[in-house]
Amino acid sequence: MPDILEYNCTIDDNSKVSIYLNVKRDLTNAFVHETYIFADKGGVYNLVYSNKTINFCSFLSNRKIDIVLRILLAVGEKFGQVPTHCPIKKVKIVNFFRMSSLNG
Repeated sequence: MPDILEYNCTIDDNSKVSIYLNVKRDLTNAFVHETYIFADKGGVYNLVYSNKTINFCSFLSNRKIDIVLRILLAVGEKFGQVPTHCPIKKVKIVNFFRMSSLNG
C-alpha cells in the first residue's frame, strides 16, 4: 500500500522511539496490522506478543479496543500530531522522542 499509506514505529536499544506516518490521500476506512516482537534473553527476536488487525476508525471511536495502540496514540498526542477521527486526512507525521521523556 505504499501508494496510500506508509507507516513505521520502532523503539531502538537506547529507548528512542521513532514514528513515521505518511497518509498520501484521505482515508475513510483504515486498518492497522500490529505485530509486536520481543527479544528473548539471548537477544533473538522471536517472541511474538501480538499479531492482529484492528479497524483504526473503530479504535478512534473507542480506544479501549487495544491497550498497546491506545498507549502509542497517547504518546503520539503528547509529542506531535496524530489522527483523532475518521476520515483521516492526507498528512505526514514524523516524531522522535526518548522513552525517558515520557515521565515528565
